[in-house]
Amino acid sequence: MRNIEGFIKFLLLLAIFIRPLSCGMAEPSSNWLILIILSLAFGVHLIKRQEAFSSPFDKPLSFFCLSLLISFVLSKGRCFEIASQFLSCFLIFYLVISCQPKKRTIRAVLLFSGILVSLYAVYQKFWGLSETKRFIEMYQLGDQFLGRIGSDRVFSTFMYPNSLAGYLVLILPLSISKRTWPIALVYLYALYLSGSRGGFVSLCCAITLFLWMKRKRLALVWSIISLVLFIHLLTPVPGSVKARFSYWKTSIAIIKDHPFGVGLSKFGNSYIRYKEASAEETRNAHNGFLQIGVEAGILGLLSYLWLTLCFLQKGWKIVKERDELLPYYLGGFSFFIHSSLDFDLYIPGISFLLFLFLGMVSGYEKKPVATSRFSKISVLILIPLIFYANQMRLSSEYIEKGWSSLFVRDYEKALPLFTKASKLNPENGEILFEQGRIYDKLDRRQEAERLYREAIIRDPDVASYHFQLALSLIKNSGNQKEIIQHLKIASYLYPTKSIYKAVLERQISIPRINQPFQ
Repeated sequence: MRNIEGFIKFLLLLAIFIRPLSCGMAEPSSNWLILIILSLAFGVHLIKRQEAFSSPFDKPLSFFCLSLLISFVLSKGRCFEIASQFLSCFLIFYLVISCQPKKRTIRAVLLFSGILVSLYAVYQKFWGLSETKRFIEMYQLGDQFLGRIGSDRVFSTFMYPNSLAGYLVLILPLSISKRTWPIALVYLYALYLSGSRGGFVSLCCAITLFLWMKRKRLALVWSIISLVLFIHLLTPVPGSVKARFSYWKTSIAIIKDHPFGVGLSKFGNSYIRYKEASAEETRNAHNGFLQIGVEAGILGLLSYLWLTLCFLQKGWKIVKERDELLPYYLGGFSFFIHSSLDFDLYIPGISFLLFLFLGMVSGYEKKPVATSRFSKISVLILIPLIFYANQMRLSSEYIEKGWSSLFVRDYEKALPLFTKASKLNPENGEILFEQGRIYDKLDRRQEAERLYREAIIRDPDVASYHFQLALSLIKNSGNQKEIIQHLKIASYLYPTKSIYKAVLERQISIPRINQPFQ
């Protein structure tokens, strides 16, 4: 029995260690790997368990899970990838409260992985970013990539500087002790290099909460100092803050029109239909509460708010009795502050740790149970889930390799990689769409047109799929009515995209002026 428990805890610690090192955005295959590890641990646990646990977060988590399930049903396209990320979050929460790994061991693993992430950020600052710039210039990848690293803000393993900051403010409280203060300095330096205003705001709020719990007089002084610093940071109002106000305003409008949600992973497609012409494009609301409201509806928004308030209220009572849990409570508090300014909930490497922290803080109660038929059935369900997750992992690995080839414009090498990925994940419209674009680059227009059509069948609500098919039909001298039809759909799905309207007007005018499209 001890060997089995040790194996489960090993898998648990392995997932906790790996997760920040591969945040899951640039390497989606890591999301499936984490799901495989946790599913295996969960299956073994179900077989051997002799007692069950309950926590004060069970009810809000259940409703939150239900809202995501409804959103999953409404979704198409990439919803399986997003759903797998949330499933990993629920599994880590359950395993932590059930297996009760040593808190000292979990803290050590989190601190060590945090050191690696932070040191990589320092490496980027002094060496890595300059090497990346030379690579981009060598292969002429465009101003978009240069602009992302042109500010010299580091992002380490998290793709975006603000995401790195969201991770650091989450784990920083774990490093505050007499023995680990040098680690705290490394984290703070990496946070400084990220240049994230939201990270600074979250850190100040966490310090205020800590002082309020320990030294209330100092908390008042610190609050005044923080307020002055906030005003200084936000004067004049930065463009990124103005953009966020626009995202939030649009998100509220979508929630009003879709009280049951638009479907998991569908925020980006819905946003472009509602946004103002001058507003920036985005795939995330930069506010976890509003994005859940858009995708999972009012039920999702209320259940997520309930979970947040439950954590803040009941967690407060728990950490007052168990001071060793205070760092996890402060980390969770920092997450909710920062995720209200960014999209941390949709970054696997961060949301995973939130649910880990929820499990650590929860005051669980034991309930003796016997291994039931339900447990055995659950194990049988997990077996095909693990095989499916491994298939998706392989597909994602082919996609990652394919993108590496596309970056250097090696289309001949990229094509078979995307083809293999599509065979493993045939319902993913994005893969089919990228295959079509590669065929376009290789002047194989008939194959490109076919794949664009298949991508539209998988996900008909993506404007770029319809537009690209229309362009392909124009090149192939396709049916004019069909060309106009797809251009109209693209313009409807993305009404503020000027090029869509321009091409549509041009095609409508062709029969009248009788000239070919240029």
